[in-house]
Amino acid sequence: MRISGIIDWDWSHTGLLYHLCEYPDYIRDFDGEEDDFEVNKLLRKHFVSSLAEHFPRGSADREQVKQCFREKNYAMNSLHSVFMYCTWAPDLEKGIVESYLNGLRGESPEYERRAYGGVLGWEPDSEPESETE
Repeated sequence: MRISGIIDWDWSHTGLLYHLCEYPDYIRDFDGEEDDFEVNKLLRKHFVSSLAEHFPRGSADREQVKQCFREKNYAMNSLHSVFMYCTWAPDLEKGIVESYLNGLRGESPEYERRAYGGVLGWEPDSEPESETE
């Protein structure tokens, strides 16, 4: 693949690999949609495997991609959404930072402490051992 041009820079940025390795919204679990959980889990596993295939087997990069998906959590995801995507306004800055810190301390409403904003208490998918990895 060769990039020949970029047409939209609005949300472009550099960042940690952790923040680049994200599940698409349509395979994330959300409270109230329990019927989709099993299918979503299979789709997430396929998504991570497909992404990892772009790195050589046994490489540190390949393992790092998989590890990024295993470690999704409130602290890192909220840091990204609050400090990278937030439109800052002087009268809101203090409240935004306080809300984030309250979440880290476990003092925010439950919905604010979700790893993906979807299911409270979300746990990363377990990966079965593979003889080819």
